[in-house]
Amino acid sequence: MKKTKLKIIEAATNLFIQKGFSGASISEIAKEAGINQSLIYHHVGNKLELWKTVKKHLINVNLDNSVKNNFKINSLIDFVSIIVINRINFYNKDPRIKRLIQWQQLEENQEIFLIESNMSPHLWIKAIAKLQDIGEISSKYSAEFYGFIIYSLVNSLIFDSYNVIKKDIKKNNDYINNIIEVIIQILRSK
Repeated sequence: MKKTKLKIIEAATNLFIQKGFSGASISEIAKEAGINQSLIYHHVGNKLELWKTVKKHLINVNLDNSVKNNFKINSLIDFVSIIVINRINFYNKDPRIKRLIQWQQLEENQEIFLIESNMSPHLWIKAIAKLQDIGEISSKYSAEFYGFIIYSLVNSLIFDSYNVIKKDIKKNNDYINNIIEVIIQILRSK
């Protein structure tokens, strides 16, 4: 990556983490990076593309190779365990990612901020449907609905606003195992 583009990404990351998308301006980012504002437009385009570039950069830097290269599902237990453990580990690896997502959730039109990655919940839908086809997951509800349930339960751990589990590793592991167990029970229920 070019030195100037990396400076832009680092400056934008800092300001987006501090102020969110709406609170950070291109001129502030340019000033923080020590460059002319026009270079931001040259290297990344507009502010929305810069947000997405920052998000992709943080994801790529923090995503384990096992998640990047492998999402093979052999069973319901594997599927749920992979999702829960990988997402929690991913978000806990770099607190800036959590903060960026929290800012993103405050924006009115969140859909414009979405990017493709191996961590994207919409990728679970195909695996859920496959597991429904082979009878490991109930067909009572749609794959999309089950994906929403998984996403909600996992995010309750990731964005633990009550600070229930953050300080106690044993409690944290117990909660993770309980969430996996609950998700499996929900998905199997007829």
